[in-house]
Amino acid sequence: MKKKYLILIVIISFFNCSKEDLSTQKVTVNSITPINTFIGDTLTLTGQNLASLNKVTLINKEINTSYNYKIVRKFISKTATEIKFIVPELYHEKVTITITDDSPKLEIELFGFIPYAKQHNGSIYRHAVLRQLISDDVVYLESDTYHIERFKLTNNLTDYNSLPSKTANDASYYYTSENSGWIIARGTAYNSYNVYSFTGDINNRTLAYTILSKDIGKRISHMEFVSKDLAYIMNGEGEMFQVLNGQITSFSDLYPSLSNTPYMTNDYSDYAYKFQVLEDKSVIISPWYQNYILRFNDTTFDAIYFESSVSNYYEDSVSKPIFFGNTGAFYSNKKIFKSNDYGLTWKEYNVDVPMDKYDGIQFLGGSQFLLHDGSYANDPSIRHKYLSTDNGANWKLIYSSYGFIRGLKISDQYGVANTGPNGAYGLIKFRKFPNNFN
Repeated sequence: MKKKYLILIVIISFFNCSKEDLSTQKVTVNSITPINTFIGDTLTLTGQNLASLNKVTLINKEINTSYNYKIVRKFISKTATEIKFIVPELYHEKVTITITDDSPKLEIELFGFIPYAKQHNGSIYRHAVLRQLISDDVVYLESDTYHIERFKLTNNLTDYNSLPSKTANDASYYYTSENSGWIIARGTAYNSYNVYSFTGDINNRTLAYTILSKDIGKRISHMEFVSKDLAYIMNGEGEMFQVLNGQITSFSDLYPSLSNTPYMTNDYSDYAYKFQVLEDKSVIISPWYQNYILRFNDTTFDAIYFESSVSNYYEDSVSKPIFFGNTGAFYSNKKIFKSNDYGLTWKEYNVDVPMDKYDGIQFLGGSQFLLHDGSYANDPSIRHKYLSTDNGANWKLIYSSYGFIRGLKISDQYGVANTGPNGAYGLIKFRKFPNNFN
């Protein structure tokens, strides 16, 4: 009998020891990779005793909303030393990952497309229309059905700041710095525009000058203010004008030799509808279906004609060159052409496009390109974005969403795009990837 009791005591002691051993198996965390990531990417968490974990929490501490965190319970794989899971949809680039209450906090950063809010959430971002991207820190937008509500985003295009509403006669606002700029309002004369300057409060405006349609031939199609003294206008026919201290001068008068170019001898509206002002205040015009671009700088201009090996691709291109400083690029027929001297010479790169259906390839600066809009075979409403950091040689899927994302405008490291009121988000932020990203 004593022997039976002794055996029972030994068995009970064994199980008690086993429970104690299990309870002391503390979860420890070593690392999370990659720390530079994007929504939809795969994260790998390493440590010890991870098999007992059933959730990982990702927190956006920088935003104060009810949806500033996501809990991941579904893992790609899980072992005692490694867990793999997908980065969920988050709403700020700074992310803190918590595993247990006493484990160290892990920090990661998001790049690529980052929604401002949950899908179909609210109307401010849902109906936002991008008006002007000043820098990585300031962008101006209009919202609501009639684009009356105005606001700006600051602090890496993150913080919302309300602005005075647009008045009935105001056509457009153009900022030359964060708090000062110009207002174009309908004038009292037929087809006239009053141009006001303002600093701080847009309602405290000063009339600077008036533009009559007879001075520019047609309505204003595109206007950009370069400084407090200088602006450029393209009218509805593609003709260019300089506005210096309120004085309007056509480019044909500023640059007499321009009359010898096809730009002047052909119908403007067939070839040009927009221009780009570069950091050095020079102006680039890239006419459609032509074999040249024009660059205007101070009192001189260059008509830059493409070599025959480039010309055929350029004339067939559905997109025109985008320049960041002296570097520009465009895509045509599975080739990227890139120039580091304002278009004087071009280098050709072969592109291995990862899909059959796409809307175009956009230059983001450096060696980065973004491929827009493809479809899953089983769900054509879902659109893809692919990124290349090596001039189109390799591509990585960085985002998939319902609806289109179009009109991405990027400054240096940050940009914004619209999905439209029928898209999932309305407005969405973009953060450029590090150059060594792969």
